Amino acid sequence: MSSLPFLHPIYNKSYGLTPLLEVCYEVAEYAHRGVPRTKKTGDIAYITHPTIVYKLLRLVGIDDEITLAACFLHDVMEDCPEFKKPEALRARLAKGFKQANLPDADKFAYLIVELCEELTNAEHMAEGKRGWQWEHGQRLSPRAKLVKIADQAASLVDDILLPSDRSYEQMRKFNMKALECAKACAGENELLDHLFKVLFRDAMTVMDGEQTGAPPDKAADAERIRENFSLEEALRAAEQYPPAKEDAPPVKWRRHPQMSAAKTGITSIGITEDDKVCRFAMLVDPDKEADSSCNKPVMALIQNLEAVSPTRVTYQPLEILDGRVVRSFKLKPPLALAEFIEKAVKSSAIEASFASRASAGIAGRSINN
Repeated sequence: MSSLPFLHPIYNKSYGLTPLLEVCYEVAEYAHRGVPRTKKTGDIAYITHPTIVYKLLRLVGIDDEITLAACFLHDVMEDCPEFKKPEALRARLAKGFKQANLPDADKFAYLIVELCEELTNAEHMAEGKRGWQWEHGQRLSPRAKLVKIADQAASLVDDILLPSDRSYEQMRKFNMKALECAKACAGENELLDHLFKVLFRDAMTVMDGEQTGAPPDKAADAERIRENFSLEEALRAAEQYPPAKEDAPPVKWRRHPQMSAAKTGITSIGITEDDKVCRFAMLVDPDKEADSSCNKPVMALIQNLEAVSPTRVTYQPLEILDGRVVRSFKLKPPLALAEFIEKAVKSSAIEASFASRASAGIAGRSINN
């Protein structure tokens, strides 16, 4: 595949790889050969994506070869039929390592493929991809968390630099999923966490500025970011990223009056002093698909909330409340209570009696803050 005229130099292959990483790159390039990064960028080979994942981790100081090898190979088992089975990828890597006269070829092949298995998405993701990614990310090994964040960050680089074949709504949904994943995996490398935040901010700015009818100032911001983008500049911004602020807990909670009888929907709403919703909790079934009767209202409400830019919903861990499984969510920026209730009703995510009770300001027992 040839490079398009606008292809940014950061997509070029990194030279000077170690012999082990050179083998991993070659296997990944072979596995993804003929596959474009997106339909609209058909001349850009898919291997550019794992190359960016690798460069991002090198940029923040990661030099562990097992981790870096997985950067190149993290999508191979999921996307390439020849290597669906881990033993097939292990055999191919071990053969390449032996041909390169590397010691412990079988051992390194095993460790790399084991890490790639961690990074491979399940075919069926209960509670929807965002919920699954959150729970899965919490359980990943430190190496896998690093690669997973860099993987999401590399997709944001694409959003900044390349024309997309997705709609505004699809891009926003994808970026919010990336944010959930990065939050679940954060904590292994602070600079990487901050670099993701910088790239997320820039990708959202570009996305908002390039949609049809965008205000001139937003369009100008998008053009400036795209024209001047470099990983080195993004890294400098990450190094200066302000420390995280502690989230203020909700002042009060309004809680479902008959929690034990509720079948679906919202169980609690966290309200700020000025009557805005900043947290809410909903009944979920972590063993069922996103379109199941319990999880469907959750997906509908999140979609309706995030249709209002710049509203963002972020997942929080599962909890047990009165013997029921609930997931809490953070809402940024907080949304006016009346508007939240309206969207919850539209999404069939709140019972009428609870909607009236919450709107009237009747408080209930708090769930964990």
